[in-house]
Amino acid sequence: MDKKPLPNEADLLIRVSCGDENAYKQLYDHYSTTIYRVAYRYLQSADMAEDVVQEIFLAIWNKRSDFREIRAFQSYLFFMTKNLCLKHIKDLAKELTANSEFAERVNVDEPDATGHYQELLDKALQQLPPQQKRAFELAKIQGLSHEMVAGILNLSASTVNNHITAALKSIKLRLQQYTIGLVYLISLLLQ
Repeated sequence: MDKKPLPNEADLLIRVSCGDENAYKQLYDHYSTTIYRVAYRYLQSADMAEDVVQEIFLAIWNKRSDFREIRAFQSYLFFMTKNLCLKHIKDLAKELTANSEFAERVNVDEPDATGHYQELLDKALQQLPPQQKRAFELAKIQGLSHEMVAGILNLSASTVNNHITAALKSIKLRLQQYTIGLVYLISLLLQ
């Protein structure tokens, strides 16, 4: 994080740990924009980055008694933000995998539905920038590690991770409009 710590940060943390909402607001005002920027770099989504900011500060308030002894609060915030972003990325990957597995199950009973779902996914993939698309296909479709994809594409592992994160976000946004149809399809299959 690139923000300088507050000069009275230790005092603010003690006051927050005692339930002082004004001190909490000062921490929020000082760090929320920086947390947002870090989260946005990982997630490439304004909505998700804002959610991370809210989750971070909710966790700080809920665990405020633990913050009395923290000496490197800024570093703590960075790692907290990074870990929450990685959790969001993993959740997106799990969701995509679950959707893919669902499509395979539907394929057994309803080949037309799976074909339609695959067609939607293919269209979403075609809308990705070439580098994102290639990184996503290698990692998520062919199952290669980010390091292997980095070697193939001559990129850093973090750049590959950024491409995959952005691709997942883009695909999710494009497929969200069809979620209602998928829910309806599931309800038909479960009858």
